[in-house]
Amino acid sequence: MKDPSLRPRSRAADAANAARSLYRGLTPQLVGVVPIALAYMPTYEVASGVLKGTPLQSTPIAGVLTGVASAVVRVPVSVIKSRIQLGLPPVGASPPPNP
Repeated sequence: MKDPSLRPRSRAADAANAARSLYRGLTPQLVGVVPIALAYMPTYEVASGVLKGTPLQSTPIAGVLTGVASAVVRVPVSVIKSRIQLGLPPVGASPPPNP
């Protein structure tokens, strides 16, 4: 039989964990987003500045170059994050021994 006095304690513990778990995924997300933003913004500024005053200014080339630069950063970060979430060893690491 369950002890009815445990129910309020359980709710208090759930409330404390809910607040903590709300921010649990923030650090991995920032680790992925910050490098992409650091590649995206300056690349667009440099590309649009270089193209200013040329016939290519009105084309989407600055956006394409920016997309390529952010993909070069985004894909490896995404692969690492996915491997961590799946519990896989780093690329090139020896596989875990069989039990």
